Amino acid sequence: MEGKVWNVRDQTDTNLMKELTRTYKEIDNAYKLLRQAANIDDAKFYLDVAYRKKAKATEIEVELLRREINHGKEE
Repeated sequence: MEGKVWNVRDQTDTNLMKELTRTYKEIDNAYKLLRQAANIDDAKFYLDVAYRKKAKATEIEVELLRREINHGKEE
């Protein structure tokens, strides 16, 4: 049986904030490994990982903003 895919809209605000924090830590680690990369292929791999994590973080941030707007909160 296949598990359910992680969806940003199915998560609570608390879970989204935890996931966002964890994702930013993973981005920082990817950039640290990028600086320590031995060759260009490793550097490309770590840069790709960082960009994928940043895309996930952006998706979470957009969802949090959408929820704030829908719930009547203003900036």
